[in-house]
Amino acid sequence: MLTISPEAKRYIMEKGGAVTVRLVAGGGCCATVSPVTITGRPHNQDKDNYRLIEADGVQLYVHDSMRVLPGGISITLNKLLWFKMLQVTGLDI
Repeated sequence: MLTISPEAKRYIMEKGGAVTVRLVAGGGCCATVSPVTITGRPHNQDKDNYRLIEADGVQLYVHDSMRVLPGGISITLNKLLWFKMLQVTGLDI
């Protein structure tokens, strides 16, 4: 259900061992909602809106409004120069 690349796992563990995929509303004339991946746990007052998926020592918090696609969830690490960003696939909003 949850696959994590070795590079992504190292990065996540350096940042505390947890990742949250939350929804963020966009502004402007079009009301859009986009998933955003951050390291760390959801705020205590928001924890009831997330489900916890654990694998290989990593905690993944997924917002309740997202569903896991049949192939499962995958976390990889993208790098560009000195910038690092987690990519989570296998979720639908």
